[in-house]
Amino acid sequence: YIEEDQLRALDDPINFAFKATKDPDTMNFHQAIQASDSHHFKEAMAEEVNAHTRRKHWRPILKSLVPKGATVLPAVWAMQRKRRIA
Repeated sequence: YIEEDQLRALDDPINFAFKATKDPDTMNFHQAIQASDSHHFKEAMAEEVNAHTRRKHWRPILKSLVPKGATVLPAVWAMQRKRRIA
């Protein structure tokens, strides 16, 4: 479920990205790994990779075994700190 004003914000990617950088709970991989609660991010990343592997969405292989000329899809870890609200 997404609010209409949030949906409109997606129409302006620069504004959307700027808002994300101001949110202390939204960070890139390097910021998350440097955070005091980095162990939570590491656990979440392991769960994510294992879930995709279990569902056969992908198969991890060594970079040296990728056939020459094969396309390797780029990936970006976008981290969002989850908070319990009572």
